[in-house]
Amino acid sequence: DRVLAAAGDEHPALRAKVHGFAGVAAFRRGAVDAADTHWRTMLALFEQLDDREGIARGLSDVGTAAAARGDWEESRALLEQAATAFRELGERKRLAVVLGNLGHVAGHVGDFAGGIALTVEALELEREVGDKQRQAISLNNLGSFAAETGEHDEARRWLGECAELSLEIGYREVI
Repeated sequence: DRVLAAAGDEHPALRAKVHGFAGVAAFRRGAVDAADTHWRTMLALFEQLDDREGIARGLSDVGTAAAARGDWEESRALLEQAATAFRELGERKRLAVVLGNLGHVAGHVGDFAGGIALTVEALELEREVGDKQRQAISLNNLGSFAAETGEHDEARRWLGECAELSLEIGYREVI
């Protein structure tokens, strides 16, 4: 709150970024509604500034909050807009994150084929940009999708690759 007050109304870009950071902090504490409020404020400020990258980040963050609330339709709509924007901006690393999140949403609504396709696309980008932590998440999700669809050999392959990569980088979230 002190940082927001210090930013004042004359610095909307700074206010937007502070709301973004506050949203991340709230989300990590499990305060999804607070995160959503901060991220929606951030998005509105970036829209006022016509900041395309900021708008894309805001759409992605608000879409993530919607998924955390279980609002899969809103999440998908927002994440699709974010993906389009990140493609146009050439932001491959952020696009990979959004595609992975879209794959996660697809899986939650039972669209495993769509979830697999989106997650494979995310994984390819994650490999291109060298994001091993996100690769581990995507491999884990692919293993889960394969298990859900009865593709147990495929599930073992994806999950085995996930475990190897996770051990290599010391990432314990998916092991």
